[in-house]
Amino acid sequence: VTAKTDPLPFETGLRLTPRALRLGIGCRRGTAEETIAAAVDAALTEHGFSPKAVAGVGTIDLKKDEAGLLAFCARRGWKLNCYSPEELLRVLIQAHSK
Repeated sequence: VTAKTDPLPFETGLRLTPRALRLGIGCRRGTAEETIAAAVDAALTEHGFSPKAVAGVGTIDLKKDEAGLLAFCARRGWKLNCYSPEELLRVLIQAHSK
């Protein structure tokens, strides 16, 4: 059971991939779906994570109508969660206080 794409330890085996990752995506207005997809795929590959492990995407609520981001999430079947600046700031403050 892993979110990683590392080789299995045996020639045959079963990989169970939990949906354990949440992606935070920020983009400029008008960013194309393909551009977002390429950036996400590159980041997942660089860190060795399977796209199957993604449970959803988060972004600032200002991007809730961003066509490229909406199309990207829809194509991947990933839920887009939008957060206010205040909500994002609380998460940032909590992360830095640990």
